[in-house]
Amino acid sequence: MKHLYFIAIALCTIVYTKAQNFNEEDSINSDQNIKQYEIGYSFLTMNSNNYVLFSAPNELPVEFLNGVLFRYKINKLSFRSSASFYLKNTRREYSSVSMDLSYGDVQTKVYKIGIGIQHSLYRKKDVIYPYADLNYKRRFETGVISGVLSGDINRFKTYVNGLDLVTGIGSKLKVYKNLCFSAETGYNLYIAKRDNETVSFLTNEISYSKTNLISNNFLLKIYLSLVF
Repeated sequence: MKHLYFIAIALCTIVYTKAQNFNEEDSINSDQNIKQYEIGYSFLTMNSNNYVLFSAPNELPVEFLNGVLFRYKINKLSFRSSASFYLKNTRREYSSVSMDLSYGDVQTKVYKIGIGIQHSLYRKKDVIYPYADLNYKRRFETGVISGVLSGDINRFKTYVNGLDLVTGIGSKLKVYKNLCFSAETGYNLYIAKRDNETVSFLTNEISYSKTNLISNNFLLKIYLSLVF
């Protein structure tokens, strides 16, 4: 997704310009004006790499309205926690990896919860800040794969448990009163273990497999948040 990199570059340029304007204002504002609590809603997430985990991408190319973010600010330091969920139903063809010309219907559920920290370059304004998040991510897939040539039907379940490490840079700008717009770009490293169970309807045979997974991608997140 080449446009993701152009968006990130444009974001950094805007943030740098805004930071220059806030430099003097940061030393003037009183401590009483600092808002310590914030809750935000992630209404857009873009991912550059869509490594496929058996039947669906590890990260969707574009996600809408799928997560929440909470931040607590102490001077330049902010502690953060987040949670997200998405549900997706897909139909995939496995002809490229199967001699049986298989196809199937799959349902994917992904849960993610995490904690993190960020450090603002300005005490009163979060116009620019580096951040780091550590998330626990659980993925569950279930579906049926049908073989065109063999006539066999396989029901499968896949569990993926892993850790997401995200580091990057973000910016928060005031939109109206206590309403703020935040944008974050970062690098995501995902380390996980996959357990797969497949049951053949034709032979009643059950097979199990375990796989270690590592994937990475660049991401862009946009939040709308309320500070209080």
